[in-house]
Amino acid sequence: MQILSVPSHAPLVRDRAAAVELIQIANDPLVEAAHAHPSKFRALLAMPLQFPDAAVQELDRLAGRPEVVGTIVVGSAGGRQLNDPEILPLFAELERRNLPFLLHPISPPGLDCMLELNLANVVGFMFESASEAEAIGGTNAARLLGIPIETGT
Repeated sequence: MQILSVPSHAPLVRDRAAAVELIQIANDPLVEAAHAHPSKFRALLAMPLQFPDAAVQELDRLAGRPEVVGTIVVGSAGGRQLNDPEILPLFAELERRNLPFLLHPISPPGLDCMLELNLANVVGFMFESASEAEAIGGTNAARLLGIPIETGT
């Protein structure tokens, strides 16, 4: 059994219609491949994180299918951190649906400089994964414990 996923760059796209279209272009073939070969494949959905309501619509569209076992969350949502108050309800929705997510790095801070020095894979993506995991985990842990969340600009 293999789990198919596409670390889509759609969450970096600022145009809503284009982001939704890219997500569907990424998700539909994966889900169809898993449907065609149920003994071999399952799928993780890509989501337009920068448009949380559209992400929930994508969950509504596909998450109930037996081939779908979770989502892939990239480390950027249109340039916003994943603990942005507008994005947090999406994680609550994933929790409500009991859907796990795979955190995948996509665009660490200082990427241009790191690419020049060949450090993106060694340092950048690990830093991005760790910082976003802390942001998501810390924020959600605080929410679950009833600790007020302060957000700064």
